[in-house]
Amino acid sequence: MKYVTATGQIVELATRSLGRGGEGAVLPVVGAPSLVAKIFHHPTAEHRAKIEFMLANPPPRANGHFWVTWPGAILFTNGPWPNFAGYVMPKLTKAQPLFTCYNPAIRRQKHPVFDYRHLVRCARNLAAAFSLAHAHRFVIGDSNESNVFVSDDARVILIDSDSWQIIDDVHRRTYRSMVGKCDFLPPELQNRSLKNLDRKPWHDNFALAVLLFKLTGEGNHPFDGVYHGAGDVPTLEARIAAGAFPYRDRSGRWSPKGLALPFDSLHPRLQKLFVQAFETGHTRPQLRPDACEWQKAFTLAETELQCCHRNPRHCFWGNQCIWCQRKQLLGGQDPFPGGKPKASRRVAKATHTAATTVPFNRRLPKSLVAPSSPKPPDSDISEFEKFLIIIFAVMVIITLVSLGLLLLVTALRLVAQMFN
Repeated sequence: MKYVTATGQIVELATRSLGRGGEGAVLPVVGAPSLVAKIFHHPTAEHRAKIEFMLANPPPRANGHFWVTWPGAILFTNGPWPNFAGYVMPKLTKAQPLFTCYNPAIRRQKHPVFDYRHLVRCARNLAAAFSLAHAHRFVIGDSNESNVFVSDDARVILIDSDSWQIIDDVHRRTYRSMVGKCDFLPPELQNRSLKNLDRKPWHDNFALAVLLFKLTGEGNHPFDGVYHGAGDVPTLEARIAAGAFPYRDRSGRWSPKGLALPFDSLHPRLQKLFVQAFETGHTRPQLRPDACEWQKAFTLAETELQCCHRNPRHCFWGNQCIWCQRKQLLGGQDPFPGGKPKASRRVAKATHTAATTVPFNRRLPKSLVAPSSPKPPDSDISEFEKFLIIIFAVMVIITLVSLGLLLLVTALRLVAQMFN
């Protein structure tokens, strides 16, 4: 299949699809292994206008890191009357979907080097990515475990950015996010049509909290639990809508699943934010913790992780190793097996600013606190130029002092003449 860009360049796509969604399919670009293309099933003028706006307004990198896949060029059908078809974007390499990190069985295959520290760092970076999106007034909308990818050093990349809600202030136009996975929709959006709905950041904040809970809780959904009430078990969507958070249930109708990670094994600050997200935020959505709050909380929590003396890959908060207990609970199956798995040789430079993702580096110091202010840039002025500036400044000061003395003497003379 051949398409053409706006500049007339021919782009050939392979027929083998890398993935298909509700709006389009992703295909490899022949002869360009670092690129892929998304071709819409039913391209519209709305799609084209949104992609054109995105091309004109790309988000900045975070520490040189691409934290989101973004359109790179528009594609048209190759024929006498070219029609909008899709766009080209960078291909993700050495990154896996988020669920491969928190699912223990898949994690052992896809991320054998990951321990709990990696998951905490991944959570921190996920919050940073959401914070960057919200800082640019994007609302992600369709947040789920398949739209977030994780690299070998625990960095996060968001995909499917063309489904985000994006605002064009110049033309007073909102390109809405019209899709969403029920597991990650907040209570106020359950069973509602998303086509004509303006999403808000606090809607994203619910989905972010769910993803963070699954990351730190071995894949358990925060609203998944054991039902003790009468009648059929409510669906997950109904539980979310009702605010049935089993870890804080007082009705007696719900309790956490037997193999769920104990809520009190989490860092106290994280426990507080999860309660704020799922309990307080149930009736007051705007009070849900935002991405910046989560990022700060995980930055703190990461510094307070301890390593087990029996297995250094067991990292935990508190006084007892939850992973040794969990190994016994699972009949000897260790969520983070000991030994020395082959580690990645990639050692990324770690710079710590408030709204960027940070790579995981085993050699980093335990305390990873962001600087209160950025380092000032190096000056481009030479030493000789600095010397001339100093001389000039001194001359100006001497001149001003001389003028001041002259004015003072003149004033004294005038006063003397008045009394004579």
